[in-house]
Amino acid sequence: MQTQATVQADKSTSRPPLRHAVAAAVRSTGRVLARIVGRAPRKAVLPAFLPTEPAPPPEPPIGRSVPVPVAALTQLLNQYPSARSRMRHLALVESSCYLSPEEPFSRLPPRAVEIAIQQLDTVLAYYPGLTVLRLQLERRLQTHRARVGAVLADEDRRWRLDAAESTFGSTDWQGGLEPAFAETLPFDRPERPQAAREPVAQP
Repeated sequence: MQTQATVQADKSTSRPPLRHAVAAAVRSTGRVLARIVGRAPRKAVLPAFLPTEPAPPPEPPIGRSVPVPVAALTQLLNQYPSARSRMRHLALVESSCYLSPEEPFSRLPPRAVEIAIQQLDTVLAYYPGLTVLRLQLERRLQTHRARVGAVLADEDRRWRLDAAESTFGSTDWQGGLEPAFAETLPFDRPERPQAAREPVAQP
């Protein structure tokens, strides 16, 4: 009995109390947190394919950098009962602005833009607030003309031949050229007999 009591006493003295173990765990956790907090933050390293500086904000489109004065145009068209019927192309501009706020002139054909500019010229002296609209329509028309001119110039370069080649020369089927006019006649064309010349009577 005495030996068993002695063994239990030795076990109780060798095992640390529970509160000591909890305190040790708390101290260990505190040391870990202190090292994490006190550590200097590492500088982020971006991959090589990413830009080091943020990209600049996109520039607004040229056509929409200045808002279209559609309210002033509506005021003009509502000023007189017959204004919309007499200036139909300006009314078409107004409708296009309301139907496509992002691209106000996308629904307008070039001829309608040209006539709308002419109609604006007759009222700008009384409605100077529409000067901006005229400039915007003029820019739209110039952009269209420049685009058409570029397309036509490209077509001219495509069909223009070098000085060494001839458009009406021999047929070049491999090059994709049209045959000459003489080569489009039938192969079995009969030869015209030469008419006998009659002697011309002398006066």
